[in-house]
Amino acid sequence: MLVVKCDVPSSSVLSRDLIRNAHFHDSYCAPLTHPELAIVDIFFGLFGHTPLWMKLLPIVRNTLAGLFGLQVPTVGEIMKPEVRWAYSAGEKIGPWPIFFIGDNEIVAGRNNKHAATSTVACRPRL
Repeated sequence: MLVVKCDVPSSSVLSRDLIRNAHFHDSYCAPLTHPELAIVDIFFGLFGHTPLWMKLLPIVRNTLAGLFGLQVPTVGEIMKPEVRWAYSAGEKIGPWPIFFIGDNEIVAGRNNKHAATSTVACRPRL
């Protein structure tokens, strides 16, 4: 599969000012082998297959960060995220709170005191 660096899709709900003012952002594009999938299925296809070592590192980090009062996901949310058919803004998808969810895009992440992180999965609008 060919994965290439690209601009944030112009159809994204993320504001251009937010992206322009971010200290760091990146965006990658890959062809969908199953374009008929729902955006939740695409999200878990991209972010749902993490090796054990990549799950353990944030658990250690979150244990320490939690001692300083930062909001962190639970161990269960990292090790075995709940997969449901439908999600809404304000709920969590895996360990991430959802800021926006539509037919073609999910914006999820955490806005802690020290940093904001976002995970976006989107299907290009045809």
